[in-house]
Amino acid sequence: MNQDSLFRKRITELTAADLPILNTTAEGWFCEYKRQMLKPAAIAKSISSFANTYGGWLFYGVDASKEDRCAQEFCGIALEEISQAETWIRQAVSGAMSPAAYFEHKVLVGPLPELGLKEDRAVIAVYIPQGTNAPYVHSSGRIYRRVADESDPREECDRHFLDLLWNRSRNLREELKNLITEEPPRQNIDAPIPVIKLMIFHDVWKTRDSQCSFVDEVFYKTMSGGDLVFDTFYPTNAGYLARQARFNNPLGLVFGWHHRRGCVDEITIPFNTYRLDDEVRIRDLGGYKHAQSYVTLCHKAGARETILVDLSIVYSLLLSICLRLNDILLKENVGTDINFKLQISGMSGCVPFLDVPDFVRAVEVYGIPVIQEHVMYAPPGFTPETLEPLLNIANPGPGIEQDRQYFAIMNCVTVFFTLCRALGVDLKATGFDGKEESVSRWHERLIEAANRFYGISAVIRDREGKRSEE
Repeated sequence: MNQDSLFRKRITELTAADLPILNTTAEGWFCEYKRQMLKPAAIAKSISSFANTYGGWLFYGVDASKEDRCAQEFCGIALEEISQAETWIRQAVSGAMSPAAYFEHKVLVGPLPELGLKEDRAVIAVYIPQGTNAPYVHSSGRIYRRVADESDPREECDRHFLDLLWNRSRNLREELKNLITEEPPRQNIDAPIPVIKLMIFHDVWKTRDSQCSFVDEVFYKTMSGGDLVFDTFYPTNAGYLARQARFNNPLGLVFGWHHRRGCVDEITIPFNTYRLDDEVRIRDLGGYKHAQSYVTLCHKAGARETILVDLSIVYSLLLSICLRLNDILLKENVGTDINFKLQISGMSGCVPFLDVPDFVRAVEVYGIPVIQEHVMYAPPGFTPETLEPLLNIANPGPGIEQDRQYFAIMNCVTVFFTLCRALGVDLKATGFDGKEESVSRWHERLIEAANRFYGISAVIRDREGKRSEE
């Protein structure tokens, strides 16, 4: 059941004035009324039954008519008991059922004279979507489901129905695995380009029937401004795609952002690379402070015919991506948890480089990190539980300001550390000492390293321009 299907609006937008529709809504598949607040075990029975069936609404402080089972009396819950009631609901989900089902709730405070709801009382509305991690098992060991003509859940013993619940979870996990393991297109089969695929999941458990709401013009305006500029935009079967095709081979693998219906964002980031036996290209690295020391260490170790993968610009790029993600989350009004997964491919035999002194010192002590796998996943695994959480600026939590820069930096740090660890770069090797107060200075050093790269790029473009003139 979609949460918009009863009130035609999100639960966060509800007020007591929306309650009269319950006078014509009967208990059964999608609705249940309780006159008073119940203890966690009883609450979990109702919530798990909705999650196991089609999803629905649970109302506390409402009494149903015995004739048609529609809402009849809005007695409400005393305001001084609301805090305890909300605690019991959270305890029901976290401790009286397994796994925990997703839910949202809203306290609808009176007065509403036409329904008899007094000003010192409130109705608690709880929305539970159909769960995709079924079956949801009550702490008693029972599995409950909804039945059309009954107000209370029924214990389920039918093997066929239980198999359907297991398949629901299995299908979502299989779909997620296929999405994570899908490799980006290769530009050169013999020499694949090292590339990051950053996947950001807005609603991995499909709790809110999330869909991409962008239209062409809105997507274009969202993706074309700021410091992360895309120049090519077009729709796909799965959503919308933005690419940086200008000054690149438009038929090849370029930096791109695929905003999928669902909602999943896939950002493809080809790495900047240098062959260690290409003297001209290696000379370009002179714009970095520590590149020549690292190249010398690689040559001493006998690593002359491998590829150096430059991480120095990646942090700056991830920061721009996280700023753009803030824009998307706010425009899409995404209120769910945000998670990510990295797929890193085409890097077998490559060596990473980061233009900070701590990285070179770590290599001097521990040796050169050589990437062994062709495809890596960070964090490892393909299930929803293995995804890493990010902060959601559209749902910051109580008492947290929607600071665009703060959310972007914190998410950037999380993704960058996850990437570095997968590539054999320890946290301290990035120059970070693990102290929260050091984030600001560490952030500035990585931005400075990225700026040195842009200086190198200008030199390369100038040299290639002169060659084309000749």
